[in-house]
Amino acid sequence: MNGYTQPQWMRQLRRTWLKNPRTRAMLHLEPVYGERLPQNAHGEAQIREDKSTRQIVAYRRIDSGELVLPEQAGPLSLPVLVTTPKKVTKEFAREINAAWPQAETIMVQRYDDITYWLQRCAVSEAPAVIAICSHSQSQPRGSGRSWEPAMLEKHSTEHHLVTEPAAELLPELEGILDPHDQLIGYRSRATGEPLMEARTKTHYRCPDCFGLILGIPDRLQPAKTDQRDDGSELLQQEDEEENESLKSVVTSRGWFEKKPRWCTCVHTRNAERTRQHQKSLRTPLWTQARVQTTQQKYPSISYREWTQVIDTVIQPPLRKRVSVDHVETAQKDPCQVLSARQATRITRTSEGMATIQVHHAADPLSVDYYDQIAPPPDSFGVYEYLIRFFEGCVALSIVDESHNGRAQNSDIARALHRVMRAAQSHMLTSGTHYGGDVASFYFYWYRFNPRFWKRLGLTWCQGRCNHEPIENWPP
Repeated sequence: MNGYTQPQWMRQLRRTWLKNPRTRAMLHLEPVYGERLPQNAHGEAQIREDKSTRQIVAYRRIDSGELVLPEQAGPLSLPVLVTTPKKVTKEFAREINAAWPQAETIMVQRYDDITYWLQRCAVSEAPAVIAICSHSQSQPRGSGRSWEPAMLEKHSTEHHLVTEPAAELLPELEGILDPHDQLIGYRSRATGEPLMEARTKTHYRCPDCFGLILGIPDRLQPAKTDQRDDGSELLQQEDEEENESLKSVVTSRGWFEKKPRWCTCVHTRNAERTRQHQKSLRTPLWTQARVQTTQQKYPSISYREWTQVIDTVIQPPLRKRVSVDHVETAQKDPCQVLSARQATRITRTSEGMATIQVHHAADPLSVDYYDQIAPPPDSFGVYEYLIRFFEGCVALSIVDESHNGRAQNSDIARALHRVMRAAQSHMLTSGTHYGGDVASFYFYWYRFNPRFWKRLGLTWCQGRCNHEPIENWPP
């Protein structure tokens, strides 16, 4: 690299790979601390090792012990990520192989393929290793998860007069009339006690503000002419104004399952935002959860049960006194004394298969039986895994048919945003950027070219875009 100035994106890519412990392990490098001295007469860098400085000046290859300067360390092949609609992923790979046969292509099917792709980038002699993902991998169902309602379900019991008693009870009953001589119930002829029945009513509360959730029944909802079934608006926020007079207490879980719902929480923060004419913050009433088959295979227990098991069985052995010699040995070499505990999940089981028994404090004869089982496998989505563990480790991300991300917070929009954040540079390609909806186009174009909106004095906040006509925007 003598006499050659690396571009900013390349320097940043190398730094990211060297700072990330996962990618640094792929390069088989370990940091060298010390001081970098002036070059010698031959133009070679000189390193004085000193761990006390805590300053990384070079890296050492674990297998050979060779020193490598930071500006010379990094992946051998260029990491390139392409995301495209699922139906053209194979065609995209064939076109790349035909146009650039020297490059290497990898089809990403699961999240662990991301690690394999970056490992190939670290050792491959190809000029670039291109990973190809599909837009559909943004959906949580592709990673063993699904969107489920997340709210507090409450039940209350109310007693009402019976208006339709059984036929065999009618001879023993007499009717109860209201002032308008309308039958409202029955009472016993012998005792005069009214015949009552218990009815359980269900309502739901917000997990954030604990407020009662109100909604418009489906039969009163206005008809929509444009229905999309592709799932791209699964997380799209409901920005339309609702008629407050039509709202009533939500009593059915199905209301939450039809589409994502939000709670406009009554918080002090929202009262302040209202005074400042800002949009109120809302709480999503949905969350990601493992699919039903996984939940049945790996059942979980409540937090209350978990704490009882931990406090009565797991914690006491960890609080035992140990000898002074054991403590001194642990201080000298913790790895020799401490061993990693295998990750397990506590679940309920039958008496014959139980390894843990918890006696109730109020009733010692009552026993709950538990067992420790293997935890469920990881369920990362491809794009979630990429941004969580390898942000900045991609040189170039190419988003084909990027108009599929025209939304503020849909699954695909979030995935494409993560692809852009994970790379040092990105490229969005589409022939139909605008699809007729200004609101969704606004957020999509903000990702595509944020300076376009900033030049007009607009920010990411969607308040003005959604509530002001386009002709009122700044010139």
